[in-house]
Amino acid sequence: IGLHGYNHDNRLAFLSEDEIEGRIRRCMEFIQKYNIRGFKSPSFLTSPKLYKVIKNYFSYDISMPFDISYALYNVECLRSLWPKNKNGIIAVPSTLPPDDILIAMHYSAKDIYSLWLRIIDIIYHFGGVAVVTTHLNSHLGLSGKMAAAYERFVKILSGKWAEHIYRVSNYLN
Repeated sequence: IGLHGYNHDNRLAFLSEDEIEGRIRRCMEFIQKYNIRGFKSPSFLTSPKLYKVIKNYFSYDISMPFDISYALYNVECLRSLWPKNKNGIIAVPSTLPPDDILIAMHYSAKDIYSLWLRIIDIIYHFGGVAVVTTHLNSHLGLSGKMAAAYERFVKILSGKWAEHIYRVSNYLN
């Protein structure tokens, strides 16, 4: 479980350090109740100030987007297939397109599932990490078909890829 911010106004990364900290503190009860160790900024927007503040509250961040189509044509981009230190916090790349973006682009559940599997094969070829941001709530498109696609995806991962599945905590030690 990762915190996604106090609200979704896309301003968090651009606020002062005190304002960023204030928003995170408003979530402290939730963070403590669910033992949240990770963070993902709204819309993948980050800044050095944001990283400076969140490292005091979280162990890792998954706000680093990755474009697999760009990587296929630019080997330099492949460096973002692995976690890295960003101003004192582990930044884990979100290497699979988030479901909400694909749903907004009118991808079907079957198309999302197929795309994720194709991308995982490419990432595996290069030895990178596959990380997906999912939104398991109905207002972002979770339907019976999407829930079934998530379930199939997890079954494939836990079968074919089981020996390669790690928790983010593996990278924190």
